[in-house]
Amino acid sequence: MNIENQIKNAIDNNYVILVGEEVDSIKSVKSSRDTALKTEAAAFYESEKHVFIYDSVRDISFSEKLSDDSFYINISDKIKNSDAEDILEAVDEFCSRIKQECVNPNMVFVYIYNIIFDIGNKASGMGGDVVKFFYRYSMLKNSEFVNFSIVSSFLKENAVDLNKFLGELKTKNSLGVVGEVVDYLKEHYMDEDLKLQKIADNYYINNAYLGKMFKERIGMSFNAYLLDIRVEAAKELLKSSTGKIYEIAHEVGFNDPNYFCVKFAEKVKMTPASYRESFNKKNN
Repeated sequence: MNIENQIKNAIDNNYVILVGEEVDSIKSVKSSRDTALKTEAAAFYESEKHVFIYDSVRDISFSEKLSDDSFYINISDKIKNSDAEDILEAVDEFCSRIKQECVNPNMVFVYIYNIIFDIGNKASGMGGDVVKFFYRYSMLKNSEFVNFSIVSSFLKENAVDLNKFLGELKTKNSLGVVGEVVDYLKEHYMDEDLKLQKIADNYYINNAYLGKMFKERIGMSFNAYLLDIRVEAAKELLKSSTGKIYEIAHEVGFNDPNYFCVKFAEKVKMTPASYRESFNKKNN
């Protein structure tokens, strides 16, 4: 039985093992370890295999970079200017070319970093930052083992998220102070004393004027928008927690649980209790 079959029989499938070149003395173990690390690049592109032996991959050559950088630059351009469908198509083309040219995995991570950095420059000019995306990148890069399939999925998900993030920044900037009010509501909707007057005072704007401007820019009144946010938050809590209805009412900013139930039913067409029961039936 060869070494690969012996390993397979000894442990389960949740592993990746890199086997270096065979050596005849303890002094040469470091050399074998170095060749084992070279098999890591081959393992990156083979998500279905678990054991990689140097002798079987020693003749594979890896490119230090893409022959045409436009494939990754195109992803940044699509994130800035296109929709999700075009972005995913650009990512697919990039990933296909990466695999076709057997680009060194370290360089693949450089490309992803450059994409996030480029979008970060764009976001910075719009008053935003991409810290959370760099955090995601760091978590991916420092994972115990990452293969091509995982990187492809990561890039697709985060490219679309970056596009949405830029869209939100554009909307916020076009809305001016109303955009800031929207952000404030999303962060403080649980405040039971949250009123238009309170926010108007924070911005030194006339209450009636801010209300009028809010409705013109958002398409609904301040109170209606706040109600939507609170109801959506309540729906998530009803699905994810076992809190009592009156507790959830207070958590999302209602000081009167009965009023919460009335408004929830108006928006969702069922009571909070019925909504929770319906969700549990569908998911149990």
